[in-house]
Amino acid sequence: AFKFSHQIYTRFPANIKSKSMDIVKNKVVFISGASSGIGRATSEAFASCGARMILGCRYKGDCEEIIKEYTAKGVL
Repeated sequence: AFKFSHQIYTRFPANIKSKSMDIVKNKVVFISGASSGIGRATSEAFASCGARMILGCRYKGDCEEIIKEYTAKGVL
C-alpha cells in the first residue's frame, strides 16, 4: 500500500506538493492504523511535511518502531 500511495504522491510537481502540504506544517494530526498500509503511508507523508502526529496503532511496539524509523530518517 505504501509503494502505491507514494507513487501517487510523487506524481505531483514539487511546487504543488510544497504548497499543499505546507498547510499541515506544525499542525497536529491523528492517524489511526499508522503501523501498516494506508495509515503508514499517510503518517510518513505527514511526518515528512513537518506535521506533529498522534499515531494510533494496534500494538505499542508497532508505533515505537515507526517512531525509531522516522527519527532515523530525520523526519521527526
